[in-house]
Amino acid sequence: MSVPELLDRLACLPGVRRPDGKPSTLLVSKHPGRVIEIDVASDALEWFVTVYDQTGKVLWNEWMDYRGYDSTPPEQLEAQMSSDLSWFTETLVRADDFRARLQAKLFFFAKIIPEVLIDGQWNELQMAHREARSA
Repeated sequence: MSVPELLDRLACLPGVRRPDGKPSTLLVSKHPGRVIEIDVASDALEWFVTVYDQTGKVLWNEWMDYRGYDSTPPEQLEAQMSSDLSWFTETLVRADDFRARLQAKLFFFAKIIPEVLIDGQWNELQMAHREARSA
């Protein structure tokens, strides 16, 4: 399945839509007071996530990049990216809630941990299922 086809499929999930004029963007608005924007680069194997609160303030953002780390063929990298993007979006849809938790602050730098509530347990939200773990 190509990335555009995957985005079409994911846009049909409950609480997920594509904004007008942005064919490479998904908006997940399932969680009260939160909008999660997923942008997929059209010319590279990478995608970005930004979580906004109801005022438009950024609560958390992150990105995944798949090219240039080793000699993995581009087709395999695209398949991995599609798998990660699908897993991530489906996890957000499955979650009952989302929060961005401040874990530590050192001088002016804060570490924000994104978490989702699934089956009554808060879990750290990872960009790829091979990285997922409970909080």
